[in-house]
Amino acid sequence: MKFYKSFKHALNMVLHSKIRSWLTILGIVIGVAAVVAITSLGQSLQQDINSQLGALGGDLVTIRAGASRASGFFGGGGREGQVGGITSSASKEEIVLDKTDVQALRGVEDIKL
Repeated sequence: MKFYKSFKHALNMVLHSKIRSWLTILGIVIGVAAVVAITSLGQSLQQDINSQLGALGGDLVTIRAGASRASGFFGGGGREGQVGGITSSASKEEIVLDKTDVQALRGVEDIKL
């Protein structure tokens, strides 16, 4: 019986407070639309960033001996066409490493893969 009275009271309030009801519905619709828009925007930005990073050639890595002498923000300067240790094009002297080379590099203390 308590549920029936609560439901009747809620229905009565919806019918008598029409402006409040419409504003509540409008707020819910705007809130859901905002969540959907932000989620889809985040996913599209993630796809765009992944495609741009994929275009840089993330499968090519430049390894240099010695300490970094690069200037810039946190020592991360570099030349055009180069982002950190990842180059956007193959160098003139391209060396391809196989699995045994990578395993050998993992054994070196100062190299982190």
